[in-house]
Formats: sequence, structure tokens, C-alpha cells
Amino acid sequence: MIKEALKMAAMSISKDCNGENLSRTFPYICNVINEQIIKIITTMKNLLIAFALVLTSTFAFAGNNDNEAAKGKSFFRVIGNAKAETYKVLYMANMDSKVSVSIYSEAGVLVAKSTIKDKDGFMKPFRFENMPAGEYTVVVKDGFGVTRKTFNHNPAQ
Repeated sequence: MIKEALKMAAMSISKDCNGENLSRTFPYICNVINEQIIKIITTMKNLLIAFALVLTSTFAFAGNNDNEAAKGKSFFRVIGNAKAETYKVLYMANMDSKVSVSIYSEAGVLVAKSTIKDKDGFMKPFRFENMPAGEYTVVVKDGFGVTRKTFNHNPAQ
């Protein structure tokens, strides 16, 4: 629409400049007008090319993010200090998944277990007020694999 309007304006000015109306009276003005029209059209073309490049790169980056999300990733952290009575497992993922959280003692005995369905993030508390001191291992199983982390529980300190 803008391009058509510019063409129509250029043709109108061109007729006036090429006709006897302006070209004889103001030949310099006709040359300047024609040069300005060429600059405007060139600028418009450059802006359209730049816009197309930005749009293309935006879609390219968006496509890469979609591929990363399709691969799936998860992360978890155990929150609490050695004297804590309650430890919290913070879980985050970029897709919903069934998540199983298991906590094992140093001896390999299962002391706590929880299953959370169709979540992409949660914070689950586990009470340790009557648990003996020692190193515990948190095992998280989700749609992306199995991850383990250890923490020390020492309520006497």
C-alpha cells in the first residue's frame, strides 16, 4: 500500500518534471525531487530487508528453544541446613512429568518416598525431626532420567 502510494507520487511528480510545467521553470527542483524519491524508495527497500532478517532470526531462535524443550531437562535441590528438622526438595523441569522422590540413609535404607504426577515444578517438605544424624541421598526419577544428591543431617550440632 505504501509502495503503491510512493509509486503514484513519483509518477505524478515525474510527469510534472518531464512535462513543460516544472522542467522549464524549475529544472533543479525536478532533479532534487527525483533524487529524493529514489532515496525514499531505497530506504524503504532497506527497511523491509532489515525487518525480514530480524523476523527470520527471531523464528530461528524460537525454533531452537522448541528443540531444547522437546529434549526435556529437570533440576532439583535439597534445601535445609544440617540442623534442620525439615528438608525441602525443590524440583523444576521444562515439561510436565511424573516425579518420584526417594530418600535413603547411609545404610541404603529407604526412609521417605513421594510421587508427584504431572508437574513441572514443586517444593516438597520431608520431616527429619526423629531421624538419626548421617548422610542421606535424595534420588529423583522423572521422565528425563534419574538424579542423585546427598546431604548431611546432624541435628545435635
